[in-house]
Amino acid sequence: MNKWARLWRMKFKTKGKKKVGKAFHRQIKWRRMLLAALFWVALTVFFAISLMPETVNVVVGKPAPGPIKAPKEFIDWPTTTELKKQAANQVADKYSLDARVSEEILTEIDNIFVDIGRVREEYVDILDEEVAQEVLAEEKLLAISSVIPFTLEDETLLGLYEVEDSEISRVRRDLALFLRVNLEEGIKESALEGYKKRIADEIRALDYSEEIEVLAIGLIDNYLRANLFYDSQATLQAKQVAMNAVEPVKFVKDQTIISDGSIVTEDDIIRLKDAGLLRDTKDMTTTAAAALIALLIVVLIGAYLYYFHRKDFENENRLLLVGLIIVGVLFIAKALLPISGYLLPVAAGTMLLAILLDARIAVFVGGVLGVSIGLFTGMEFRYAFVALVGGTVGAFSVVQVGQRSDLMRAGLHVAGANIAAILIVNLASGAGTLYQFDAWRDILIGISNGLLSAVLAIGILPFLESAFGIITSVKLLELSNPNHPLLKRLMLEAPGTYHHSIMVANLAESGAEASKANSLLARVGSYYHDVGKIKRPYFFVENQLSGDNPHDKLSPNLSALIVTSHVKDGLELAKEYGLPKEIQAFIPEHHGTTKTGYFYQKATEENGKESVLEENFCYDGPVPLSKETAIVMLADGAEAAVRSLSRPTPGRIEGTVRKLIQDRLEAGQLDRSDLTLKDLDSIAKAFTRVLTGIVHSRVEYPQQLVEEMERRQGTHEQRIQSEPEQGSLDSGDGKSGGENSSGAPEGGRA
Repeated sequence: MNKWARLWRMKFKTKGKKKVGKAFHRQIKWRRMLLAALFWVALTVFFAISLMPETVNVVVGKPAPGPIKAPKEFIDWPTTTELKKQAANQVADKYSLDARVSEEILTEIDNIFVDIGRVREEYVDILDEEVAQEVLAEEKLLAISSVIPFTLEDETLLGLYEVEDSEISRVRRDLALFLRVNLEEGIKESALEGYKKRIADEIRALDYSEEIEVLAIGLIDNYLRANLFYDSQATLQAKQVAMNAVEPVKFVKDQTIISDGSIVTEDDIIRLKDAGLLRDTKDMTTTAAAALIALLIVVLIGAYLYYFHRKDFENENRLLLVGLIIVGVLFIAKALLPISGYLLPVAAGTMLLAILLDARIAVFVGGVLGVSIGLFTGMEFRYAFVALVGGTVGAFSVVQVGQRSDLMRAGLHVAGANIAAILIVNLASGAGTLYQFDAWRDILIGISNGLLSAVLAIGILPFLESAFGIITSVKLLELSNPNHPLLKRLMLEAPGTYHHSIMVANLAESGAEASKANSLLARVGSYYHDVGKIKRPYFFVENQLSGDNPHDKLSPNLSALIVTSHVKDGLELAKEYGLPKEIQAFIPEHHGTTKTGYFYQKATEENGKESVLEENFCYDGPVPLSKETAIVMLADGAEAAVRSLSRPTPGRIEGTVRKLIQDRLEAGQLDRSDLTLKDLDSIAKAFTRVLTGIVHSRVEYPQQLVEEMERRQGTHEQRIQSEPEQGSLDSGDGKSGGENSSGAPEGGRA
């Protein structure tokens, strides 16, 4: 009946949990979006401040209040525009040759000669005696004047009848040649008269008859016209080409725009606006650019975490940590930029992220920070390169950090990387060599960068560990110090439990290494997994030095309550001493929901199985939720189980270890630990190797002592065999004051 009741309760709890889980998931999603929005706003503010230079107050016609220097490289448009105008003015006007005009002129003149030849042929056969001379002359005059469209003297017109055909053919040919040559050169309207005069002079120089000479010059005067015309489009194109060929005049960073006391001109105002030193509408452009840059950074980091570090992406605390470190490093860098761009401590951020989260996240964020450095330093590649190299080396240098002092060693590594990066950019850009003071100054700043990064990381790390509840290897090593107050109490007040914890830690570390879990976390968790026994140490067998067992005088229910309460007591002590949550998890999870088998069996024997509630003899759990807590559960049981063996040969040790692991697996204690069957096999081999090295050696005792030890061991084995088989499956602090998960007394003492 109790079983069915539990099933119903679990069913309703599951439904309720599903509803609560969906609401919680929606809440988590909105919180992540809120964090992303806050991160975006912070970055937008930073880049808006960084990209927007300081403004100056000047008035046209008044002296400048001081030397004003360029905050970045920009084009001097007033000077560049003047140079472009000069280049355009030097371009000559462009003309286009109209070939149709040339052909028309040649055709028209040639037609005149054709008509003259036709008229001459008409009158060549007329006899003088048949027609009066006056009438004939009049007819000839009318005929020849009708084909020549310009006025000539009568004598010239009549003389054309007397000219030889050969002379007319010759002038026709020469005139066409002269015209074609000059027309091919192109004749502008302004030069037309000059061309007419030149061709007429050439005709006169050829010794033609007066009539032919007058005719040819008349044809030139009346028919020659311009064939080369102004081309506005070609002229504009030529001017544009000339203007484009002018290289823009630029102000480089830190170049003086206006000298101290110089009168400010309109051109100076234009230059100051282009430099961003005067307030205008460009402020909105800069803000928009800052917002887009910030959005890109948020999206890139979010996508990287989502696809490659999903657990960190789903943890709001870790998202907030990443955002704070990025924003903090950028604002510190902005404050240090006036000193030198080589002093920006990007490595401090990457070291913190590598220690607190993951080295791969640190390297990616270091790249983002390097690009950001390049943006707000005025696109200075050298500063971005040094920041990127130093940040990457800083992330790698703290992967194996063991204590806080190792961070100074990492700082020296960053300093060395900075030196190399600075030398590379200086040599590549020709900015300086080792023979110049500036090069040594930059190197010293690079060394200071590494040391400053280490100091910042050392100073900030404890606060971030505490604020975000993140346990680092540095923190774990501090917790593993035997002088820790809680460990010291455990050693003094429950020495047997302390020794047992040391043995479990050795096993857990080897098992974690074999299964690729966090071996340092497993070891430190083992140290503290049983600290609750400090409250009532003598109720646990490993601390019972006198042989008296207080459980002999208690009921099984009360004994089970006392034994299981060491979990609650341990959690209270852990909170009192400020142990991280990751370490606190080992206290309840190393028992899971197992049962104190001995006391349960004793209760059933005394009261009957029907009248005993099994739940009263079980630990509250939860079952192990991580590889490390599951490994400690197995190590805790394996250490005690092997200690109870009479003849701990390697084969029996391995069989015992594998049986214990199988029991825990079948009981569902490892279902949520992420341990695979391959991991469990590796853990079993590691446990066997360590336990064999611990218990297989024996010191040669005198024969009498050997017999006495064998007699006592035989008595103990009889007690073990008299227990129910369930004892090998149950966990708890059972028989004779605390039996562990193997059925042997807690702490591994026989």
